[in-house]
Amino acid sequence: MAVVSTPGVLLRAYPFRDTSQVLRFYTRDLGLLSVLAKGRRRLEAKGAAGSSPFAEGVLVLSFRRGRELQTLRDFALERARFGLGSHPLRLSGASVLGELALHQGEGEANPLFFRGLSEGLDALETVALDRVVPEVLARLWSLVRLLGYRPVLDRCVRCGRPPAMGETVRFDVAEGGISCHSCSGSAQGPRLGPVAREQLGALVEGVAPTALLGGRAHLRLAGEFVAFHLGGGLPLRSLGVLRGLLPEDHP
Repeated sequence: MAVVSTPGVLLRAYPFRDTSQVLRFYTRDLGLLSVLAKGRRRLEAKGAAGSSPFAEGVLVLSFRRGRELQTLRDFALERARFGLGSHPLRLSGASVLGELALHQGEGEANPLFFRGLSEGLDALETVALDRVVPEVLARLWSLVRLLGYRPVLDRCVRCGRPPAMGETVRFDVAEGGISCHSCSGSAQGPRLGPVAREQLGALVEGVAPTALLGGRAHLRLAGEFVAFHLGGGLPLRSLGVLRGLLPEDHP
C-alpha cells in the first residue's frame, strides 16, 4: 500500500459508523475517489474545517489501486468556499458541477476536468446572482466538452449542411447536435433559432453571454444532453433544483 498525495475537491460526505465518514473527492491525479476518514465526525464536532461541500485541498492517502475505499491520512485545506452557501442559487449551481463530476468513473484521472471544476466553483462563489445561470451553463458545457462530448452546432448531424442564415433548426439530443429544417422531421429535441444557436455555441466554449435568453430552456437542454450522453439516462437532479429556484419571470 502506497502513501500518495493529490489535490482534490470534496463533493459528498456520508456518515460511517459512529465517528467516521466516507468522503467522495474528485482529484487531479486519481479521478473520482471514495475515501474513509476515520474519526472525521469527532473532528467536526470540535469545529475542524474542511468537510464542507466543495472544499478543496491536498489529500494524503493510504492508496491501493483497485480498492473501492481508500484511507485518508490527512487533508490540507486550501479553499473552503463558504461563499457558495451564501445563497441557494450559488449552492445549487455548484451542485450541478459537482454532480457531473460524480458521474465520472472511479480512478479515471482528467487533470483538465479537475482544473475546470475548481475554476467553475471559484467563479460561482463570487458571480453576481443574476449571472449565476449563464455562469453555470458555461461551466457545465465546458466540462462536458472536456469529457469529449462537444455538440455539433455548425452543421446538420444528418446531412452535414451548415444552417442557412436565419434558419431555425432542431437540437437532436440523441445525435448530439443540430438537425437542419430538411432533416428535422424525425428529430427529437427543442427548436433553436439563430440567436439561441449562437448563445449555445458561446456556452459550449465556456463563455457566458451578457444577456442570455431562455435560461430555463438552456438548462433543460443541457440536462437532457448530459443525461443521454453521460448519465446513462439519469438526469442531473441539481439542474432541476436550480430551475425550481428561478422566478417565474426569469428569461
